[in-house]
Amino acid sequence: MSSKSQRDGDFGQYLSQLIERQIAAYQQTSAERHRLHLQEWDSEGDYRTLHEVELFADYIAGYMARVTEGDWVKSEDVKKAIQDLQGYRIFDIPGFVEWYFSSASDYPKLKAYIELLDYSRLLTIEYLVLYQLDTED
Repeated sequence: MSSKSQRDGDFGQYLSQLIERQIAAYQQTSAERHRLHLQEWDSEGDYRTLHEVELFADYIAGYMARVTEGDWVKSEDVKKAIQDLQGYRIFDIPGFVEWYFSSASDYPKLKAYIELLDYSRLLTIEYLVLYQLDTED
């Protein structure tokens, strides 16, 4: 097996393990998500942290699934995925950042889940950059 194939296999396996960790972490946040939902439901304003976290999780999971399935047809797809993932930084969203630094400590499992998601986003970007470099050779 070539070193590139070995690396791709190892990376894909690690991303698959991360997906499993995300699922487990998500399930462990049930009570905290419920509490946050109730808190946000009673508050005024349109911004909902929980909604933003759910969108972020779905977004990351979609790209991770494509990577682990090897579902890349053209290098333009990879370039767009890299740009999309680099552009969707949950810590650039003011309402989320305000919640994270003021209230997230009240939700330690949810906070850890969000950090795992962001780590997964960064690792997926790293894999795609390596994949892109390999296909340019």
